[in-house]
Amino acid sequence: MGLDIYLYKIVNSSDEFHVFEGIAAEKAKQFLGDKIIERKERYIDWENTFIKRGLDLNNYKWTMTDENGIYFISLKTDEKIMFPFDYPFETYEATEVGVFVEEVGYQRKGMKEWTTVLPDDVDENGFMTIFEKDKLLKLIPYTEEYCREHFKKEIVDPFVEGETFVWFWW
Repeated sequence: MGLDIYLYKIVNSSDEFHVFEGIAAEKAKQFLGDKIIERKERYIDWENTFIKRGLDLNNYKWTMTDENGIYFISLKTDEKIMFPFDYPFETYEATEVGVFVEEVGYQRKGMKEWTTVLPDDVDENGFMTIFEKDKLLKLIPYTEEYCREHFKKEIVDPFVEGETFVWFWW
């Protein structure tokens, strides 16, 4: 697992809907304005789903998902459990804040100390979303020499404020 840097262009519709959370959601509303879409979605309430099954979610860890369902393993006993997709999950509704996107640039790894350069842009999950070109320019010196030109060409040069954003994911 390593750093992935995506340059996304905002489009009217696509198969990919990028959800902003926490800090990034507030900044997205500020910088992307009327391009932001708010939609209600249903999510699995894992804590209550486990309680309904007589289990404590804190004692389990997700292991995998396949065509049959979602698998967890007990942290105490190594017992494996599976929830088939048609299981009557407990759910909750939440509002997502996001945009439809198209990937227009990508870089794998090649940047050191990126979380310390712009700490106010790092979200609660340790990811970072950049909406301003001047902030991208500040990251160039932290790009490793072997991929600095690639970063400039693939991420910085095609960046257009209000039409694109960069997402740092690890």
